[in-house]
Amino acid sequence: MTDIPIQCACGAVRGVVRDMAPSNTNRAICHCDDCQAFVHFLGRADEVLDEHGGTEVFQVAPGKVDFTEGAERLACLRLTEKGPYRWYADCCRTPIANTPANWRISFAGLLGRCLSPRPETSFESVAGPVGMRVFTQFATGDTATMTKLPGTTPLGMLRFGLSMLGGVLTGRYRDTPFFDGEGQPVAAAYRVEGEERAKLPPYARPAA
Repeated sequence: MTDIPIQCACGAVRGVVRDMAPSNTNRAICHCDDCQAFVHFLGRADEVLDEHGGTEVFQVAPGKVDFTEGAERLACLRLTEKGPYRWYADCCRTPIANTPANWRISFAGLLGRCLSPRPETSFESVAGPVGMRVFTQFATGDTATMTKLPGTTPLGMLRFGLSMLGGVLTGRYRDTPFFDGEGQPVAAAYRVEGEERAKLPPYARPAA
């Protein structure tokens, strides 16, 4: 198991993901329209999205995430009324993570953009290869050239189902840097809606 540093682009927000390993991390590419809209809203799409509109996400237990500097710079938004909280550093608008709105659903999807493996390590060594590709109906570009990967896998679902159940039964879901002791997000969520939302790619993509 390896600790992986977290850092925003300007360095004001720093932290670590502790004890990262292929056995406790799901590494995925998400192509959903909301993930694409999130990084477009932040102005970070060019450095986050791959050529098919995919975002690399590392799903871990939130208790493994520890912000050591600049936690007060964490901000979050929601793209839909009941959608996840999408966290970023308000200093430089670096995307950090996605979390379910209900803190008892105990996982965080950390965006690869904010993770900085040390030179002697790699994402493959600490999290394994990318295991799945999801919401490919929203993929962009020439999808014929997209590397074929499975969607949500039974093993991945079982792993996170057991992790979330364990979090509820033991109260570990309370160990999170994204929610306070009452289950409220540590930063008020900004709601992106109306015309502001409609202008974001891929929502603004012309109909075929």
